[in-house]
This record gives sequence, C-alpha cells and structure tokens, in this order.
Amino acid sequence: MSGEGAAPHGEGGGTLHFQGGAADHVLLALDGFPVYGAKHFGSVWSAVNPDVVQTITVHAGATPSEDGGRLSGTVDVRTSLLGGDSSRVRGAMTPGDVRQLVRGEVLGGRGHFLLSGRRSLRNFFADGSGLGEQNGYDDWLGSMAFKMGRGRLRVLLFRAANQLAFESRTDTTAAEGEFSGSNRGTATSSPNDLEWVSHTAGIAWEGRIGNQTVGLTTWRAGLNTSVQWLDPSRPLGLANRFVELGIRGRATWLLGRGDVTAGFSVRQLRSGYDAHSFPTPNLPNPPASLRIAFAPMVIAGSVQRRWHWSDAISLEAGLRGSWATFGWAGTEPWLALQVRPWQALTLTAQAGRAYQFTQSWVNEESFLTTLAGMELPVTAGAAGMPVARADNLAAKLELNTGAGWTLGVEGYTRRLANLFLSAPTSPQPFSTAAPGFGSGSAAGLIARTSLARGPVELALSLGLSRASRTLGTIGYAPAFERTRFLYAAALLHPDAATALGFAVSAGTGQPTTPLTAFDWRPYNPLSGEGELAGTPTNLGGPINAYRLPDFQGVDVGLRREWRLRQWPHGSGVTTSLTVENLLNHRNAIGLIGRQRALPSELLYAGARAVRLELGWAF
Repeated sequence: MSGEGAAPHGEGGGTLHFQGGAADHVLLALDGFPVYGAKHFGSVWSAVNPDVVQTITVHAGATPSEDGGRLSGTVDVRTSLLGGDSSRVRGAMTPGDVRQLVRGEVLGGRGHFLLSGRRSLRNFFADGSGLGEQNGYDDWLGSMAFKMGRGRLRVLLFRAANQLAFESRTDTTAAEGEFSGSNRGTATSSPNDLEWVSHTAGIAWEGRIGNQTVGLTTWRAGLNTSVQWLDPSRPLGLANRFVELGIRGRATWLLGRGDVTAGFSVRQLRSGYDAHSFPTPNLPNPPASLRIAFAPMVIAGSVQRRWHWSDAISLEAGLRGSWATFGWAGTEPWLALQVRPWQALTLTAQAGRAYQFTQSWVNEESFLTTLAGMELPVTAGAAGMPVARADNLAAKLELNTGAGWTLGVEGYTRRLANLFLSAPTSPQPFSTAAPGFGSGSAAGLIARTSLARGPVELALSLGLSRASRTLGTIGYAPAFERTRFLYAAALLHPDAATALGFAVSAGTGQPTTPLTAFDWRPYNPLSGEGELAGTPTNLGGPINAYRLPDFQGVDVGLRREWRLRQWPHGSGVTTSLTVENLLNHRNAIGLIGRQRALPSELLYAGARAVRLELGWAF
C-alpha cells in the first residue's frame, strides 16, 4: 500500500497513515461493514485473521466511500467466504498466537459460512510484577452468505479484544524517587491498564431488481475502551463507549455511455466519554472530570455519474450532501478523470472533499498510543468538536510496458481542517480536558515500479512527503512523517511449493518529542522476551523538535508447503521462517529524556529476530 502514500509508524502494533493523515482518518471496512479499533498490540497490526483475507483494496481520500466517513479513505478488506483456495480448514501457530479458520457450505450448497478465531498464547511484555501475565488479545469472525431472491444475503459478526497491563513505575523512577509522596509503595500496587474491545455486526443484501443493481446494508459497530493511567503528576481513569448504528442503500443503472449510482445513509453515532483525574498528595484537588454523552444522527444522500466515451477517456463526478442533528450541513463533491492516450499509458486525476464525523481523542504524538495502536472515537458536536474536513487533489501516471513490467508516478496535496490535536495542550497520551482543534496539510510524490515475470516478482517505491499540524501559533510535523522513504520487495518461487521473499525499507528519521523515563525492550517472538514498564509522557518544550536518525531494515522470509501424494488437493502443512532486521541495524523510534536533564537516550526498535510459523490446511 505504499503506492497510496501509506506510512507505518511505531514498533509492534503501530499505526498506519495515508497521505499525511492521522491513523483514525482511515476506515477499515470488513466485507463492507465498518470496524473501529481493529488493532492488536504486540507483534500484530491488524485484528483481522490474515487467513480470511481474499483481497484488500485502498480507496484514497479523493474518492469518498459509499457513506463517507474518513478523511484519508478506506481500506476495504474482503474475506474468502465465497472464494479463495479450496481448503475447508486452515490454521497456524506461532510462538505468540494460534489461529484457526473453518468454512463450508450450508442449505445444500446455496450458502456458505466462515468461522475464524485467533488468540495470543503468551505474555508479550515482562515487568517483574506478574502483571504481564494479564496481557493478551483475541479476535473472532463469523460470516455467512446465501442466495435470496435475485441476490445474495450476507451476515457478519466480528469481535476483537485486547488487554495491556504493566507496572507504572520503572527501576529508574523508583531509584530517583520520582514517586516520593505517592501512596503506591509496592511494585504490584500501581499498574497501568489498557483494555479495548472492537465489535461489528451487520446484514447486507446485494442483487438485481429489474435492470438495476441494488444493495442494502445495516450494521452496528463500536469500540469500548477503559484506561487506568498512573502518571505520578496526574493519574487518570478513562472509559469510552462508542457505537455506530447505520443503514445505507444504493442503486446503479446504465445510462447512455455510462451509469448512475444513487445512494443514501443514516447513521446514529453514540459517544460516551468519561475521563477523570485521581487525587494524589501532590494534587489533592484534581481538575474537574470531562464527561461526554452525545448521540447525533447523520443523514446523507449521494449521486454519482460515470461516463465512458471510449476506452481512452472516462469521467466520474459525484456529490454527497450530509446533515447532522446538531445543526451542521455540508456537501462533498468529487471528480475523477482517466485518460489513456495509448493502450500502455494511463493518466488519472482526482479531486474531492471529505468530511469525518468521529475523531479519536488520543495524543498521536505519544509513544504509548502509537505502540498500542488504540483509538478513542468521539463524535462531532460533542464538547464543541467540529466536523473534520479534507480537500484532496491527486494525480497518477502509469505505464504498462508489457511482459509484466509497470512504471508509475503519483502525487497528492491535501488541506485538513478541524483536526483533533492534543499534543499542543497536553503531554499525556489521553485527554481529561476539552482539546484544541487545528489544521494540517500534506503533500507527497511517489515513484514506483513492479515486475512480475515467471517465478520472480519485484516491487520498488521511492517517495518524498511532507506533513504538518497547526494549532493557533503552534506548528509541528507529526511523528509519523518521513520526508524521504524507500520500500522494495522481491518474491521468488523456486518451485510451486516454495516462496522466498526479501523486503527492504529505508527513510529519513521521524520527528519526535523526548519522553519521561520508562523501561522498554521490544518483544522478541522467538524467545518470548520483552519489557514495558513505566508511565511515558512527553516532556515539555517544542513538539517533535528532534529528528531521529535515518531508518533502514532488511527482512527475509522463507515459506514451504509440504504435501503427500495421497492427501486431497489443497491439503498440507506449511512452515514459515522470517528473519526481521537481518542486518541488525539499530533503528531509533523514540527519545528518552529526564525532567532535570537534556535528552540523552534513544529508544530502539527490535534487534534481529526470528519468527516461526507452522500452518495446516485440509
């Protein structure tokens, strides 16, 4: 997804950013249903079992999704319920987790079902207190589709849960006496605890009525989060409950040399945010709590027209109008032009506006929230939060030279408004007061090429990017920004049962803000060792004024399928070995400082590590 201006940020779970937007500016849709907070901490980015994935499609911000929703676009994940390989049972085990997938037919072949589950097996971080034994994650997916009338009815249930508990003190802070006067006298009496549960349930029908293609979808999606954060200067408790109830419909019919799509959506967004500070000897009268209970409704209608004058020229124009019950109304126009001067060359230009009615109330410049990859969605209209807006412009040139070789160049520029920005007003990862809302901008230029020829596949992306955030007189570059980057990958198939892969990534160091002391050792999947202890918060001073050293990494993977002749087609055992950071380069991901001294210590991502996986299918 690097070709879409994607930028990963953080170690372990981490976050993903498209075209200079925040992590919560990207909507994850699972078989067309929205999913909130679908991330696991540790070594797993996505809470969707990789074995269920059939296709992943990225829709950039300049081309809004059906019902709108996010500034940077949508990652549309389609499961293998109705396709994929012929295996009915597929699973895998790693040192960190185990996963299983089962699928089959129902109603005499008129329908299909898919069941998937994954669960962590061991503690990912140790702190000497035993709290790490509480850490873990799991995710569950059930999906069914069967024929109904002239279409197909699909049902989906999804749930993913995380718990991350760790000691709030470090050996360093205890030795320095930074908790003097605190009532947390024992190591095991003061845990930081983060828990979040994502859930989605939905029903959709797609088919034909007359000469029209029609779809109707209804869903309930949400995210429940609870936090106990024991910063010595301002400990806090937080609970966030977010639920989205929605229904949308669309109809498409042919018209002239193209088609028309008309649609509607109705969404109710329920926010319940409760953040409060705990009293301490140093802060006997903490600030007032921040409590939000708000449930607006957003109603939208859209129309989209596509023209195909020939194989050489096509044009798409659309307009969505939205109205919210807290008195807001707006329109989202978009336009896309594709020109093919000759068969091998394609030129594309897109322009559009997008609105977003929920934003995550976490400090994206915090090391902790990036590590966990967590979200705290709150709806617009609550606590005076405006509707976020993005004006997007993008262009792409692609040359298909034949014989599996393609070349491409793409660029984008964006203006962002009404963004939730916590870093200028608080060093904490979470907000206990109404934050500020500012603006941002982003631009990028990416060159990429790919080659698929026989048993060899190659891909290369080179890019320049810039992103900024502004709140009042305070301006800064977000921590995920890399002004220059390179991604390269190679996949070789020596035979039908073997795959050997190489991946190279490099880029300029990311901007960062020094952190208070804490203990951090990245999780090693083979030894099962890792450490996380302390309560990291940003130190005062300019935001992200330090630039980390340049980043580089090389990963190598080998996958082998083992089959016996008497086994049915598609059955077998797979073994996978991945060596991460093969060259053992020390890549800095953060900066430790002292409250009474200059920053002096870099935080590093994982050293060379080996990941093993045993899989099965039949």
